[in-house]
Amino acid sequence: MKMLKVTNDALNYYRKSVKGNKNITEEQARAKLTRNVKLVQAEAPERVLRIGLFSKVYMYHDLHITVRNGKVIKIVNHKRPRFSKKRYIELSKALGIKDIKYYRKHCIAR
Repeated sequence: MKMLKVTNDALNYYRKSVKGNKNITEEQARAKLTRNVKLVQAEAPERVLRIGLFSKVYMYHDLHITVRNGKVIKIVNHKRPRFSKKRYIELSKALGIKDIKYYRKHCIAR
C-alpha cells in the first residue's frame, strides 16, 4: 500500500502534540497518518474538506490532517479544554448524579 509522505514541520508537530507519539519514527508516523486518512476516506467521506485546488483536510477525530499531492503538509490537533476534576465532582454531587467519572467512592458503575 502506498504511504503518504510527511513534511518535517508536520512530523515534528505530530510528535509534539499527539499523545504517545513523542519518540515515533518517521516510518511509523507515515503509516499512522496514512491509516487515519484512509479511514476517513472510507468511513466518513463527509469529514473531508477541500482547501484550494490541490489540498484536502481529513478530520480524524480532533486531528485535522492537510494533504497536498500525496504529502501531509500540515497537522492541527484540536485539543479539547480540560475541566477541573474537583469542580466536576462538586457539580455531580450537587446535581445528584450517581455515576461520577472521577470519584470512585460514589460511582455505582465501577
